[in-house]
Amino acid sequence: MNIPELRERREKFIKSCIGKYRKPMVCIKPNFPGAEKRNIYSNYASYKIYEELSKVLDIIEKDHEFEAEGLVFYLRVDGSASDIKSKSIEIETFHDLGRLIDIDVYDTDANQISREGFGLPRRKCFICDNDSVICSRAMSHTKEDIVEFYRKTVLDYILKSDDEILRIAEFSLLNELMRSVSLGTVIPRTNGCHSDMDMYTFFESIKAVSKGLNKISKADTESFKTLRAFGLELEKKMFRATSGINTHKGIIFAFLLIFGGLICSGSFDELSEEIAKLAIDSLDDFKNTDTNGLRVYNLHGIKGARGEAVSGYKNAFLKYIAQFRATEDLDETFLAIAYETEDTNIIHRAGLDVYLKYKDKLKATLNNRKALNELEDFCVNFGISAGGSADMISITLLLFLIEDNYETILGLFDF
Repeated sequence: MNIPELRERREKFIKSCIGKYRKPMVCIKPNFPGAEKRNIYSNYASYKIYEELSKVLDIIEKDHEFEAEGLVFYLRVDGSASDIKSKSIEIETFHDLGRLIDIDVYDTDANQISREGFGLPRRKCFICDNDSVICSRAMSHTKEDIVEFYRKTVLDYILKSDDEILRIAEFSLLNELMRSVSLGTVIPRTNGCHSDMDMYTFFESIKAVSKGLNKISKADTESFKTLRAFGLELEKKMFRATSGINTHKGIIFAFLLIFGGLICSGSFDELSEEIAKLAIDSLDDFKNTDTNGLRVYNLHGIKGARGEAVSGYKNAFLKYIAQFRATEDLDETFLAIAYETEDTNIIHRAGLDVYLKYKDKLKATLNNRKALNELEDFCVNFGISAGGSADMISITLLLFLIEDNYETILGLFDF
């Protein structure tokens, strides 16, 4: 659907909800230029403003969509519409990302409440601080300038030191979710083959994992053994946040190796080697631990996530970062990663024969995107979830950030 059609559908949905429940509604959507608003920067801004509003509003029910308008949230809220609008204006005005998001508030008669009703002027332009509506109609600034402002505002925010949360981890984990291609994993439009989790389960996990990673100390990064001990405690926090559901166990392992390697490195070019040095001890698990990965290794000689780590995430450094950088297209990168990644979890759950058919269908999809729907159905029917490939998206995004901001991110770990 195009933007006008999505807007018409949104208005109908909001009016329908208000007519049914007689409660105010809030709509959060990215204020991003152009006909396609889905990207790693607008996704994150929309998510963070949703998180901020969740702290101050009494949300009864929530819904979302992820189409051309970007990551859009619909909140049915208890309370007076004027009070809700007042809190929304405060976030739009004072939060570092508030200018990047529109927070629309509707009263119980489905009327949208304006800033002017609070004696406030319309919102200002990103670039020149004049009236944004006037600038937009006059096309006073190029789309490229506005996009660059948006991108820089988000990057400045995530690269800040924060006592509560490690934002570079939060950004990477959040955007792993923000795909249109599922391959059995959880994304905004579907839970894939998972009946026990959804996007909001991942939100809780992202918060817990990012907070936990922010507590890492120099002593925790001295060896694989100390990193693993820290990781096991962080896993407990993840499970508490998700009521026992495994959302990010694998990526905790990966991110700790990356951060440990980063702290030992002298440049981005050295990072892969330092990760590999730390990860080598993980192969001892194949001797001492009875895991799904060990069973697959014994049967088929496939090392999976441990093999990727011991290589220093070579594929990410040599291929995936550049591939993502060329287009910043998460779906294209995800499909390429899924085709190349040896996912031991899929082999364990579905068997090698089904796994090989899955790989054949992936290859067909790379050459013909019309085959994607058949592949998506195949994954659900056989209980396939390409979680290892999803983890590699998070890894790729984190390394993408580190490559561009090596010194700044290293400074976040100035113990």
